Amino acid sequence: MQNLSIDRIVGRVSKRLMWFVILLYCLAILDRGAAGFAAVTMRRDLHLTAEMFGIGTGLFFLGYLTMEVPSNIALQRFGAKIWISRITFTWGIVVAAMALAVGAQSFYGFRFLLGIAEAGLFPGIVYYMTLWFPKAYRARYFAIFMTAIPATIALAAPISTSILRLDGWLGLSGWQWIFVLEGFPSVIAGVVSWFYLTDAPANARWLSPEERDYLIAYLEREEAEKSAPKPRSTLHALADPRVITLGLVYGSINIGLTMAANWMPQVVHGIFNSNAPVGIIIAIPFVLAAAAMMYWGRHSDLKGERILHSASALALSGGGWILSGLESNPVLIFGGLTVAIVCLYASMGVFWAIPPAYLSGKSSASGIALVSAMGSLAAALSPGIVGYIKDSSGSFGFALLLIGLVSLVGALLLVALKMQKASTGVGKVEAT
Repeated sequence: MQNLSIDRIVGRVSKRLMWFVILLYCLAILDRGAAGFAAVTMRRDLHLTAEMFGIGTGLFFLGYLTMEVPSNIALQRFGAKIWISRITFTWGIVVAAMALAVGAQSFYGFRFLLGIAEAGLFPGIVYYMTLWFPKAYRARYFAIFMTAIPATIALAAPISTSILRLDGWLGLSGWQWIFVLEGFPSVIAGVVSWFYLTDAPANARWLSPEERDYLIAYLEREEAEKSAPKPRSTLHALADPRVITLGLVYGSINIGLTMAANWMPQVVHGIFNSNAPVGIIIAIPFVLAAAAMMYWGRHSDLKGERILHSASALALSGGGWILSGLESNPVLIFGGLTVAIVCLYASMGVFWAIPPAYLSGKSSASGIALVSAMGSLAAALSPGIVGYIKDSSGSFGFALLLIGLVSLVGALLLVALKMQKASTGVGKVEAT
């Protein structure tokens, strides 16, 4: 008889799946953020103001929002093998096609199509991971998965700035090469996904029959033992006040993420002189953020606590944004931005272990998608506002202050959710 333990089985699952879903999300972050690095010269060639660029950036999230819940329902119906493969392949095509943009309208159109194409990837993978990982392991593995965001941005900075040097090669501008060279790998990954992903533990031939049965029984037992009242259907999940509260919190997180991912190249260009090694400077907070996510996620699992871990990090992030908005010294501005970004990602890594505690069965995919969709709505609106503030004031200072205040509100909402623990009956490891 094989010696079975959940630690050993989870270890095998993580070795098989984690590197691949991280790769997929790295490609997604690289592709959706390509416009931020291309903007250094693309805005000049396409005659885009900061506000116009912000609107185009936001249209990605509007397209994402439009299809996010339907996409996650489709993933639940068709399985990860089919649906994640489709998502990855189509967004790669759209990113490469963005090299064809000739003005504001075409830029807007491509960004909106990119959002539709990528819609459902993030909440889909979060839902997919709940099918494989017991709750006591989720914060650390969600955090490891989401290190794809800061790690990719850190790598994208030197990569994208290097690609810009291809300006004029084969008749294409540097910003066009960014889209072509960063979109094509996603097309390949979409094809590979079809062959590599496994829909659920019951289909995992790379586990022994005993390991499959043990993992399935373990997850089913956890599901049955959850004590918090769960939405009975998709519609109940979409109307659940706790799910809506989490959506508002994720909106506050996503506003900061959008600022970090799309405006940092321009912010850093503004606070340092043009001869500064911008790619290296931008990478610093994101490298630190990747390490912070893994540490804070593991700490959350060890303590069996979720909400205060996420709230405290989000509050510190808010303080960092506010500091960077108030200061005029470049070093202090960048220090505030570094604190904001590191703590923001640490908060998000733990945050995504919270929604599954309130959701189960058919409501899980749609509820997780709603939380993500509300974040996408915030991300859709914020870039245009940031761009307007930049055009009107000539700096990002006031925008950074607003993002800091929104982050503090998100932290307070999490604390309010924590205070409802006794009435909801959520267990310590599940969501507290």
